[in-house]
Amino acid sequence: MNNLKKQPYPPGDFAIWMIIYIELLTFGLFFIGYAFSRRQDVGLFNESQLLLNQISGMIDMILLLTSSYFMVKAVHAIKQTLDNELANRVAARWLLAALIFGVLFLVNKTTELSALFDQGIGLSSNRFLCFICCSVSFI
Repeated sequence: MNNLKKQPYPPGDFAIWMIIYIELLTFGLFFIGYAFSRRQDVGLFNESQLLLNQISGMIDMILLLTSSYFMVKAVHAIKQTLDNELANRVAARWLLAALIFGVLFLVNKTTELSALFDQGIGLSSNRFLCFICCSVSFI
């Protein structure tokens, strides 16, 4: 007789999946709005992209990917370790690393955006910069 309890598919409860679907819908609508706005004024969007710091953007990407990697390592530690106490300690370290990199992302992005604001460029300057600031605040 098989005593294994059948796992629900997909894993997780209803609330988690609602949050995921709402995030997907929100980001989808955001990108559709961005594409529509860009199509109306391609020149403004191309010109405004030059105002952004590419090195800062690369650093942001590395920080977010690394933070995500640390989250995966935390989940993996919990799933693969038989000793719950050890799993919790290892996962806590990975989660702390993910948190630190997430905070570093916020610091880097805040520095980049405050440099734009110091130049007099703000949310009302143009639609591209409004999209950039809104996307950062949503992340």
